[in-house]
Amino acid sequence: MKKLQLFFTVAAIGIANAAFGQTDTVFTTISQERGALATQQYSNETERAFNFLTPAKWMFKADLGYSLFNLFDNPGIRISAETKLSEALSISANVQYDLESGRLTSREQLRLGTTIRWYYDMKKRIAAGKSASNFSGNYLALEPSWIRGKESNYTNSGVELIAKFGIQRRLLRHGYFDLSYGLGVRHNQTSPYSRGGWYLSTRPQVSMGLALFSPKKKDMPVGEVCDVIRCFQETRRMFKIDLYNLLNVTAFPTHGTSFSFNPSVAYEQKIGGSPFSAEFSLAGSSALYAFNPGFSAPIKVNAIGGGGMVELRWYFLQKKRMLEGKSGNNLSGVFWGVHAGYGATRSHFTQIGNNSDGTSNTQYVRSVLGVQHRILNRGFVQFKIGAGVFQRQSNIMYQDGREINGKAGPSLDIYGELKAGLAF
Repeated sequence: MKKLQLFFTVAAIGIANAAFGQTDTVFTTISQERGALATQQYSNETERAFNFLTPAKWMFKADLGYSLFNLFDNPGIRISAETKLSEALSISANVQYDLESGRLTSREQLRLGTTIRWYYDMKKRIAAGKSASNFSGNYLALEPSWIRGKESNYTNSGVELIAKFGIQRRLLRHGYFDLSYGLGVRHNQTSPYSRGGWYLSTRPQVSMGLALFSPKKKDMPVGEVCDVIRCFQETRRMFKIDLYNLLNVTAFPTHGTSFSFNPSVAYEQKIGGSPFSAEFSLAGSSALYAFNPGFSAPIKVNAIGGGGMVELRWYFLQKKRMLEGKSGNNLSGVFWGVHAGYGATRSHFTQIGNNSDGTSNTQYVRSVLGVQHRILNRGFVQFKIGAGVFQRQSNIMYQDGREINGKAGPSLDIYGELKAGLAF
């Protein structure tokens, strides 16, 4: 549990500080020498979090945010190894695998590629004493990839070339985050579901996870970690805005792309001076999926929805940690909770001769185990996993007047959630 806490703690540091643009903080150094392995003294909390002055020659990254977010629905892995070619240049090898299965179809995708990165302000920052030669910086990149997609009974492979702009930061001892946006071209083979050929491709990406670095960094003193994650800050209430899930863009092996916008806010309030709290959350969603199979008319699906949830939490280790002098009376730490919620969605399916409109609503009750931390001044991270029951009612109305109604449940519901963003 401590390792999970550390990962989700360091992950949110990047989200919160990237949102405020803290990419060029001035530091005071103790020595004027640039010894590659010299012991550095940190000047503030931002340096403790991002390790700007800690050198690194290579890093191995495992995107746990991606893997855990898709753990129950579409399991996948995303790993890479990056090494320095010079102070400003690096090269990495990347592997990504996704699997999606359902009652009627299954889909898997393997992506192998390399990334050449130019940390364009790294030399300037090193010369100014603001950074060592490492992987914490802003970059421009070129990323060629080979993609093999398999869906039901056919296989399709293609190549992609993406130019990217991104921000990568090392976090504490074994963490990192990487935000990037890419634009380029992609080529697919002709298949029963695609006409093939070249087309424009976009690739936004958010990666958060664990990393191994060389040379290794010594452990941070407990006091310095608490400066970053605000162990002793007295917090009785928090208003939270999730940024991690706000925008999702996915490109599929055939000519399909989905866009979704998912705003989510929550308010959490402690109950007196106890380790219990109540959280109220609201979430919305809008999505657009366009697919051109090549052998028939294009398909478009757009949907809009929303919902709310009430959750009661018990931070069951808090009193023990307060007695040991490890925590204040706040909303950070491991918790157990129960919640109930409701969600509704309206969708429209468009294809020549086969248009339809659908609605669905879902009610659920779950028991969860989670961890939450306040990060620096305006950040938070939260991860929950649990199980419960859900019930769903749906209705589909076709353009020819046919109507289909359905009801599912009560059914077992396995649940996982990762949020990171701003807190006030």
